[in-house]
Amino acid sequence: MTEHSEGASFGLVVRTSLGWFGTLALAACARGQAILPDPAALAFERSARPFSTGFFLVERQLELGMRPGGLLKTEYASCAKKAIERTPSGIVFHPRGPDLESQAWIELPPLTTAPFRDVVASWNAHVPEGAGMSFDLRVGQEGADWGPWLHVGDWGLAVPGERALACDGGRIDVDCFVGERSFTQVQLRARAVSARSDTTASIELERVSLCVTDRFVRHAVNVRAWIRGTNGRGPEGCVMPGPGGRGDPGLATRLELPVPFRSQKEEDPSIASRICSPTSLAMVLAYRGVDVPTAEVARVCYDEEHAIYGNWTRAIQGAFTLGVPGYLTRINCWERAGELLQAGQPLVISIGVKEGQLTGAPYTSTTGHLIVLRGFDERGDVLVNDPAAPDAEHGQLTYKRSELETCWLARGGTAYVLLPRPEATVPRAK
Repeated sequence: MTEHSEGASFGLVVRTSLGWFGTLALAACARGQAILPDPAALAFERSARPFSTGFFLVERQLELGMRPGGLLKTEYASCAKKAIERTPSGIVFHPRGPDLESQAWIELPPLTTAPFRDVVASWNAHVPEGAGMSFDLRVGQEGADWGPWLHVGDWGLAVPGERALACDGGRIDVDCFVGERSFTQVQLRARAVSARSDTTASIELERVSLCVTDRFVRHAVNVRAWIRGTNGRGPEGCVMPGPGGRGDPGLATRLELPVPFRSQKEEDPSIASRICSPTSLAMVLAYRGVDVPTAEVARVCYDEEHAIYGNWTRAIQGAFTLGVPGYLTRINCWERAGELLQAGQPLVISIGVKEGQLTGAPYTSTTGHLIVLRGFDERGDVLVNDPAAPDAEHGQLTYKRSELETCWLARGGTAYVLLPRPEATVPRAK
């Protein structure tokens, strides 16, 4: 299960280990055609305990505009046809007012995959003032009826309609779906409204992502052989990382990305202990060339409904609102983390620490905390920016890879991936 709370220690979106974790991330590519494992080639290893590395993971990027690889309008499962427009950069919604009948909406094609239990979603949308978007998902078994639409997140003006949070076999826990049994299908729906009926708003959705997971199942063969494509790869932009093990990130020398440090302790004392997520986000925003005060990032990302600053989906949409695209994912091995870092991609990662688990951390324990992973040293240990420290001298730290594996990968490997801005130059690693 997943638990959210905030308390006295730093980094306070509390999340215990998610139940299942074999990951499938749909973020958008190849005209919505799922590249799925060949069932005949699957070999599963089941465990009574979650795996720390090597659990099933498939990651896909799906863009919604007219660029090559984007989803065709004819491939939408369903939509309010007169209120939806497809542009080079995304899908534009034209809601005609604030009520249920005036909203614009779309159902994206359902995704069928290997069994999963848990789902996280994220999106990048341009939502002007006086407008709002709501995102719902539903799960099911192939060949059976779908469950109800469940509300997983929103942005801007409240969107009217039922906001169900539970179905037979699972529930929404703040910003993610937690299953009590397995499912094989998931679908995402987006709805949009405007505040006034006399003015048509324009809301553009550029990217959506889904990540379905199961940490108690690991594939016992090389996952790259399961994708239908050339040399273990599907269409451009679709990657299926190997399961790895304890994992050598493939680094022969030190790798360090120049991510500037920030401390959450420097902010308003009334919120300082609660803003590890916005502080970590602000560091990577600055790395991407968007230098925004941490307090402003916290304001943009604040989840008023749950009174928290660490809502994962709001962090991704908040970063996009401030000028940096991205998505929410999970990572199952150090090899994949190393590939991203070598490409100039820092990661904001979600960890949980019990006493004695993380040597050198500026806290003895935390039930939920976010930090920035920015590289590896010569031994393969992990370079981080930890916002719970008071300054860069004490917060730019090296954590043992084996310990961070326990505190991060074994808890689900959740990461924010903030992409380069269009036409921006990726900073060089040291």
